[in-house]
Amino acid sequence: MSMQFEYEPRSDEWASEDEEGGSDGVKTTLKVVAAVIGTIALGVALTPALTGYKPVVSQRLISPGQTYVTKDYGDLGANSRGSLVCTYFTGRRFVQRVYWHSRENLFGKANCPLILEG
Repeated sequence: MSMQFEYEPRSDEWASEDEEGGSDGVKTTLKVVAAVIGTIALGVALTPALTGYKPVVSQRLISPGQTYVTKDYGDLGANSRGSLVCTYFTGRRFVQRVYWHSRENLFGKANCPLILEG
């Protein structure tokens, strides 16, 4: 009792249709991923502008004697105390706020506030 199977090789026509279908799937997936990333980027840009909350982007500690000049506050290194320069994103531009620095958070700030309101 011998079992025999018939084997029919795939023709070139079938293989080319499968390859095209696969590339359409990849293109669709890339479009979906691009749409999701674009939506997230738009949300990140619009949320601060619409809500009034500005997230901190960076903070920098300026020690006395160190030269650091800002438009609104002048040379911060000329002060006798350390300064904390906080940069926030408003949704359209970046703004800076300067605070006195204090490690204990007593007569100044140890870190920038995460969200700047208003």
